[in-house]
Amino acid sequence: MRYAISALMLTGLLMGACNKKEEAKTKVPEPAKAEAAPSKPEFATPDSFKVGLGKVYGGYLQIGTALAHDDFQKAKDAFQSMHAVLHILPIEGMDMAASANWDSLDGRLMKVLHPMSASPDISTMRTHFADFTPLMLEAIENFGLVGPDPVYLYHCPMARNNEGADWLQGDKKLLNPFYGGTMPKCGNLVEAVKL
Repeated sequence: MRYAISALMLTGLLMGACNKKEEAKTKVPEPAKAEAAPSKPEFATPDSFKVGLGKVYGGYLQIGTALAHDDFQKAKDAFQSMHAVLHILPIEGMDMAASANWDSLDGRLMKVLHPMSASPDISTMRTHFADFTPLMLEAIENFGLVGPDPVYLYHCPMARNNEGADWLQGDKKLLNPFYGGTMPKCGNLVEAVKL
């Protein structure tokens, strides 16, 4: 019984720390900004590419959900499926600027995703997922997507040893992929990035 009470007190302290960090964070916009109007993609992109990128984003969401539920095997399975789709994205029909931007972004994605595929445990995968998120967001903002939407950007101030980290979700039901069942509601909505 004493251990159960201690565990509850520790969870309460961690949640309190999460909430205090959220209040102190200056990056968080006013609530009205969280529902900002969608922006247009930076590059004109063929629909076939946007459909493929939508499938990659769908895989990203599956990884995030599996991590939020502390399911390492499901996260690895979702990663393998998503990674396979990423390798066959159709780039035919892109103009030179879009193609050059995608080549650069694809190279940076692979530098993050190759170590993620070899993650020996859920903690390591969560670290690589944090590195993957800004690149996934950049791809969505630059090229747009056809598929799962909307896209919401969340921030956890306690992730990565209190450096903070972002993640994307397709809904507003906050599920923290960095802490899973320990602190599933730690984090805050930063903005809606639906395209």
